[in-house]
Amino acid sequence: MNVSLQTNHSVSFCAKNSDIKKADKIMRTTRNVFPMQSCSFIDTFYSSKKARSQGFVKKLSDKIWKKIDKIRTFEDKLFSDEIKYKYDDIKIGYAPTILGLEQLKAGNCHEASVAVLAALAANGIYDGKEVNLFVDTQFMNKKTKQIEYWHRDPIDHALVVTAMGKENPRKNDLIVIDPWLPYCDSLSGAIGKYNQVFAKNKMREAARMNRSLFRVSMAERHLPFDEDNYEMIQKIKVNLDRPLTARSTKELGDFCSQRHPELIID
Repeated sequence: MNVSLQTNHSVSFCAKNSDIKKADKIMRTTRNVFPMQSCSFIDTFYSSKKARSQGFVKKLSDKIWKKIDKIRTFEDKLFSDEIKYKYDDIKIGYAPTILGLEQLKAGNCHEASVAVLAALAANGIYDGKEVNLFVDTQFMNKKTKQIEYWHRDPIDHALVVTAMGKENPRKNDLIVIDPWLPYCDSLSGAIGKYNQVFAKNKMREAARMNRSLFRVSMAERHLPFDEDNYEMIQKIKVNLDRPLTARSTKELGDFCSQRHPELIID
């Protein structure tokens, strides 16, 4: 049985912005150099379908996750026999992830983001960082127009944000590279995409939880609460304030370009 491990979301191949075109080319090149199976995609893909092969799908997903878990914990026994490397290589941030991807060809959104960060650095772009998403939920008083409740709920999905090496970039210069979807666009364009992709489930879950939390917070302050008096405002946003740990460092770029010169684009 052949199972597609890639999503069907379109990529911005026809983007007019030259930086977006370059970022898109780097992303596609990275996906070719580091093909990987994703258990999170399998779980997402089959969660909405009553497939007869659910048993097989679960076994496949579990098998892929075991590989990803090995990459993330970097077990020495995994690499000792199959891959030859220098000790200094292991001290380079996220070089072990690259080695794991070479060997096991398995990864979720985090591993895919690290591969893109390495490819950006291999092309001399060192401002890339791994970030995640969150659901921003607010309750606004309809009469006073004041926000009386605000909460961020993180979404378990990693992606890359870069200004493609621009100095003193503005927010409008930021480009989102999401190799898991796969998708590449400006920050504003990507936010619109994410509000479509995740709106149905993630926003509904956040709405239900935050509605209850708001009601409890009002009760604790002995304040009356009538939901009809409030407007709930929800958006999915990219978490630029608190980036994750992975970066497109020069050391990682040099390490990766030596092993995979095909990552360097014209």
